[in-house]
Amino acid sequence: MTDIATSAGERTAFVIALDGDIDMARIPELHAAVEAYGASTAVDIVVDLTEVDFMDSTGLGTMTRLRSEAKARGGVITIRNPNPQVSRAISIAGLGQVLNLQDD
Repeated sequence: MTDIATSAGERTAFVIALDGDIDMARIPELHAAVEAYGASTAVDIVVDLTEVDFMDSTGLGTMTRLRSEAKARGGVITIRNPNPQVSRAISIAGLGQVLNLQDD
């Protein structure tokens, strides 16, 4: 996981880059990412999934939690470069309407 604060004008985005499989084995890391965002002053959040191969409900739940945190700050969450399997999981879970998916 990498967390980097970047700024775009007056808004700041907190970036989390994940890799590998996002499942129950990664819960401590995912919780740390949510806490790091919560401790930051960033408004928006970007979750870069370029290097993610698989995501189960654990990862989807984390994306939902991050979305709630961002919304409470008046920000948005952007999910960057999900592979087709991850995009499908997001769609099946009904999160495609609330998570901004972006391909570079």
